[in-house]
Formats: sequence, C-alpha cells, structure tokens
Amino acid sequence: MSTAIEPAFKKLEEDYAFVYYDPRGSGEAQGNAKPESFTVEQFVKDLEQLVYLVRHKYNNPTLFLMGHSWGGGLGKAFLLEKLQSFEPLSHYLKNAVAVHVILP
Repeated sequence: MSTAIEPAFKKLEEDYAFVYYDPRGSGEAQGNAKPESFTVEQFVKDLEQLVYLVRHKYNNPTLFLMGHSWGGGLGKAFLLEKLQSFEPLSHYLKNAVAVHVILP
C-alpha cells in the first residue's frame, strides 16, 4: 500500500487488525484467474468468501469494510447484494470517509 493515508492506517493498526485485499487480477492478488471471471458478481462472491473466512478465523469480530477507487464500488455492490447476510458488518468506509450502515 502506498497512499497518502498510509500513516493513518499504520496508526489504526496499533489497535485494530486490518485485512488488505486485492481482488482477483489486481495488485498483489495471487493465482491465475481467467479474464472472463472478472465480473462484479464474481468479485462480490470473492469478497463474501473473504468475510466468511475472517469471521470464522477470528470468532465473528465487528467488521468495517473500506474500499478505495474500484474497491469503493465493489464494497457498494457487496453491501447491496449481501447486507442482509452480514448484519454484523456495521460500517462501510469509502475513500476514508465513514458511512454508518443502518441495519434492520
């Protein structure tokens, strides 16, 4: 990660666990994903699996989702499709601006 907000993340990492995620085919993502799998639906499924993994491994922690640029769009797509399944996901951050998600 190399951004202007990196110092803020480093400070937050003193008190919170962070998961940095590069979607398939981007950044430091591993594997050999086929270009035809680069769909919003597949990216949402991938993010859903990551959230399940983090919840399982860390005993269902409170989660915050932050997305920047394309990640902001992916976060919105994920919430629109999966919000009812992820009630403990109580906050969504886009471009480092907090937006509280109101749950039913």
